Amino acid sequence: MLDWLFFQLEAIWSSSCPPFGKQTYIYMTKESPKVFEKHVFVCVSGKTCPQEGALEVFDALRKEIFERGLKSKIRINKSGCFDQCGNGPMIVVYPDQVWYAGVKIEDLKEIVEEHLLANRPVERLFYDGSGRKACTR
Repeated sequence: MLDWLFFQLEAIWSSSCPPFGKQTYIYMTKESPKVFEKHVFVCVSGKTCPQEGALEVFDALRKEIFERGLKSKIRINKSGCFDQCGNGPMIVVYPDQVWYAGVKIEDLKEIVEEHLLANRPVERLFYDGSGRKACTR
């Protein structure tokens, strides 16, 4: 039996609309289809990521995933600004919610092999959200 989530959206009516409200119902299953095992976002915009090599990191990461035949399992996307300027290139991996900072092309093979394939995030590249890497080994 499927568990259903119930969302109620109330429409906002302007003065030209009828004087009664309208409700819209959306039903979703808890078990959403799993399209990709990992979804990776690379910040390629903002004040600093483009100058810090983000596009090159994005291109190299996408190429690595494609060459390994992982395109159907791991999705690589360009992202807008993460609002963490000066810490790029930055990468975020979902569903793991792992943030990486200062990623270089040389780091990508390790991220792919350790994190994306073996589910062992690369701690030395962790970002703690305060403007510095979380681990400085």
